[in-house]
Amino acid sequence: MKSELIPFWKFHGTGNDFVVLDNRFSKINLSESQIEDLCRFHTGIGADGLIMLEEKEGNYRMRYHNSDGRLSSFCGNGSRCFLAFARLMGLVKVAEGLDYFAADGKHTSRLIHEEGNHWLVETKMEISELPQQRTQGIIVQTGSPHLLIEVDERDLASTEFEKIAAEIRYSDAFREMGINVNWFFNDAGLIRLRTYERGVERETLSCGTAAVAAAVWWKQKYGGPKSKRVNVQTKGGILTILWDKEEQVWLRGPVYFTFQGTWQGFAFRQ
Repeated sequence: MKSELIPFWKFHGTGNDFVVLDNRFSKINLSESQIEDLCRFHTGIGADGLIMLEEKEGNYRMRYHNSDGRLSSFCGNGSRCFLAFARLMGLVKVAEGLDYFAADGKHTSRLIHEEGNHWLVETKMEISELPQQRTQGIIVQTGSPHLLIEVDERDLASTEFEKIAAEIRYSDAFREMGINVNWFFNDAGLIRLRTYERGVERETLSCGTAAVAAAVWWKQKYGGPKSKRVNVQTKGGILTILWDKEEQVWLRGPVYFTFQGTWQGFAFRQ
């Protein structure tokens, strides 16, 4: 193993930010502690997670790690940033889609629009289980498990959210596997959402799988929306959840390329 400077790219989708690496030649081998160092604010690059673009046997792969260094199943906003990076690398054209694999299986994302360093990207989402009623709230599986708790507008603005959410995430019911904890408020059809993410272990500005979970539960509970579209307001911006004519669920929103640079300290395969 040796340490070298390697390039990285930084993207965000509604404030959910990621370091992205091109690992199509399978030279980069990172430990959990290295990924944690890379994602740490102040002393690292700083990010909610790490995405690696990989290629194996002619198939593209999105390898996603949370900022604690651990491999995660899927990331909705991360998948949209992944496609924007693929576009930057010349692997996809505007108005085209890309099929690729993540830890939980095959996925599809589509590039809707491009303007400079800004893209509009959507990802087809899988709802693996029906919503489950639990004592603490509703659990919806959207590639990651989300606990949804409906609150009023005043509680949604509470400064205690992160503290309360952490207590739930580390409670006996969820400590081992972890859970993403969400508070949401239905504001005349606009879902306002806050998310505490496992693996990041704090509130993030946005979470794509959480937005899908909230919209799916809202649609099931209230029978809407008739337009088959619902907007979800996160701290970092608005995400749109759509149902196509086959009732497939799509997560749509903006992606921004913010900067690129080089980082020293990665382990390389000789």
